[in-house]
Amino acid sequence: MREIIDDIARQYLRDVRVKDAFISAICPFHKSGQEKSPSFWVGRDNGKWGCFTCHCGGPEIQSLLTALGTGGAAFTKQLKEVEKELRSQARVNKVIQDANRLRDFRALYPLPEALLGVYDWEPTELVEAGFDAELIKLSDIGYDRARERITFPIRDIYGTLCGISGRQPEGLTPKYKIYTGWHVFNGERLPGELGEDFPSYKADDVRNHLWGGPFVFDDLFNNRFDQLIVVEGYKARLWLAQNGWKYTVAAMGSALTRQQVRCIQTMGPETWVLFDNNSPGREGSAKACEQLASEGVVVYKTSYPEEAPEWVQPDDMDPSDLDSMFMKAKRVLRRSGGKHARRMARQQAS
Repeated sequence: MREIIDDIARQYLRDVRVKDAFISAICPFHKSGQEKSPSFWVGRDNGKWGCFTCHCGGPEIQSLLTALGTGGAAFTKQLKEVEKELRSQARVNKVIQDANRLRDFRALYPLPEALLGVYDWEPTELVEAGFDAELIKLSDIGYDRARERITFPIRDIYGTLCGISGRQPEGLTPKYKIYTGWHVFNGERLPGELGEDFPSYKADDVRNHLWGGPFVFDDLFNNRFDQLIVVEGYKARLWLAQNGWKYTVAAMGSALTRQQVRCIQTMGPETWVLFDNNSPGREGSAKACEQLASEGVVVYKTSYPEEAPEWVQPDDMDPSDLDSMFMKAKRVLRRSGGKHARRMARQQAS
């Protein structure tokens, strides 16, 4: 990119001086291009340009070529070269951005492990519902006696504690709540569940993780398995793990965030999506499959039996029924509409 911009500058500008990140030159747009001190500049990495004196400028090198009135075959060739280089640079930038997203996937405000000791009580509601007590303990699930909420620690894929979600008993609202140190309501700062020594988390920040991620991360990256199941809620993840589907994570909602999609895409497994059977769950499941397919993930949309009522979720299903549902899941293809889609369809058929 820099070589092309340098070449264009030398062709059409006067007194060109190449710096590290930019080029300076005589401005061609005021004083008939006869100013004594160079006040014109061009960014070597992005093609942005402007003048400190007359304040002309543009967002890319193509607009500079147009403003200079260049034309003919030489201009067309240069323009194509610039556009090709910009596309190439955009791909490089995307790789860098993806790497930064993975780096930033860690929690913004890690919490101390000792905090879980406050909620070190067995949630009898889950045990009575048929969930294995040892699995509950392994998952560090506890009970907040003061607020009568089941507590689910949220960890990043490396195991760092980055949030706590409290679940109310059935019928009470809000059903799920991310615990914070304090809240701001109508401009007023109010105490939160963790005490003011802890920060005010944004629920969206905590939601960027995959609940159960630490249980699958190491095995995925060490190629010990290549199949992943994504469900909607905590109980669904527990139920599947308890019944043999160890490599299951929960989106903690009826939609995947961009960071969650990137995490699954980076880990690279074949993925089955099974959200709840209500309207938000069905819509979220379809969208999640499209998101994952667009990132090149081999993804399957899992559907409930036609006779299943709308309130059903994975932890309401028998293991044999779940097994049948996964066997009947349908592959979701990337929407390209051309040769790629036909090729993928042929591979699926074979």
